[in-house]
Amino acid sequence: MTFVEYTPTDYLMIDIATNYGDADLGGKIVDLDKVNFEERISWFKKQERAGTLTALITSADKPALYFAGLLAYNDMMAGKTIGYPISLDACSSGLQLLATMANCKKSALRCGVVSTGHREDAYSSLFETMKEKAGTLKISATRKDLKNAMMKALYGSTAEPERIFGTGKALELFYETLEEEIPGAWNLNIAIKSLWQPFATEHVWTLPDGFEVCMTVRALDVDEVLFMGKKVSVYTKQLKGTPKGRSLSPNIVHSIDGLVVREMERRCSFDQNQVKKVLDVCNTALARTKRRDSTTGRGRKNDELLKKLWANYVRSGFLSARVIDVIDENNISMISASLVKNLISTLPIKPFDMLTIHDCFKAHPNYGNDLRRQYNHVLSDLAKSEVLADIATQITGRKKALQKLGNISKKILEANYALS
Repeated sequence: MTFVEYTPTDYLMIDIATNYGDADLGGKIVDLDKVNFEERISWFKKQERAGTLTALITSADKPALYFAGLLAYNDMMAGKTIGYPISLDACSSGLQLLATMANCKKSALRCGVVSTGHREDAYSSLFETMKEKAGTLKISATRKDLKNAMMKALYGSTAEPERIFGTGKALELFYETLEEEIPGAWNLNIAIKSLWQPFATEHVWTLPDGFEVCMTVRALDVDEVLFMGKKVSVYTKQLKGTPKGRSLSPNIVHSIDGLVVREMERRCSFDQNQVKKVLDVCNTALARTKRRDSTTGRGRKNDELLKKLWANYVRSGFLSARVIDVIDENNISMISASLVKNLISTLPIKPFDMLTIHDCFKAHPNYGNDLRRQYNHVLSDLAKSEVLADIATQITGRKKALQKLGNISKKILEANYALS
């Protein structure tokens, strides 16, 4: 599979179709967000030829966005400048992150991180697989139910799967399906649960870009007070360690999700002048025959921050684009100029503004290809790194290693539907 590019006009058509939602495609009602880009473009063109695009506004799943996209499309066709941003969403972001860090190709194929040639919908495909495995066993659940159960199970919850599937054979089948069909992601989720530190009042870790996380542990304390002559129990949450806990799993994954979003912002909306300066500094440093002394230890803020960011890279193997902001000719010798140059080579030719809402990324349609490429680059870097092992080491205070199931970093770069 190779990365497929689309025109700005294509991206507007894709966006409008996505916001329309459920539509008749070849005699079958499908959610346009869940089909290939070409099918969305084809649906749009068919409605355009029929002159029905405007009439469909009231039946769209997201009528305001559909209408806004349609206005932008009309302006673009009239040769006017538009400011409307298209939206591309990560396909099951939690599963994507776990599959990526585990380097599990089987898990990655389910969520578009490794291309299958189609826009994958992990929840629908796993639900169908579960029904096939069930045979004569009746599963009284829907695709939406499985989505809720799976999302929460991948964040350490057992209550939601039990609420939906009960405590019998259906629940066993649910877990069996996850273990067999997304093995790397599922086993990594289980491993993260084991990082809980009994009776610790907080779990602390730092991400490669220097973002510090402190997850406090609180438990209910009960005090009895007299009110109008009667004993009343008053419950308050206190900073208090517990022997077990499930909140660590979602918080670790969400913190890495936050890292991805911040990296996307840095790599898409970079300062072009600063990047040029850093590239010149790197080229000069690489051309030297003799190493130049740096200003390390002389108290400059940029030097101290660069030192921390580089130490984070050495531990985690993930080089944050934040280093670009603090590199100059006086501190380049503190780090590897060639690695920084390689990072810069993956950036878009031209920076662009980007908006994010959790795992939804918005940008002008001119930059749709760059947006998808940068997401692939960030996930590829994550796959090559030891970010999760580094977090585990920080939390436990003991050196931890992560057993990867393969190497999917290059395949991720070719993914067409990691964002859709």
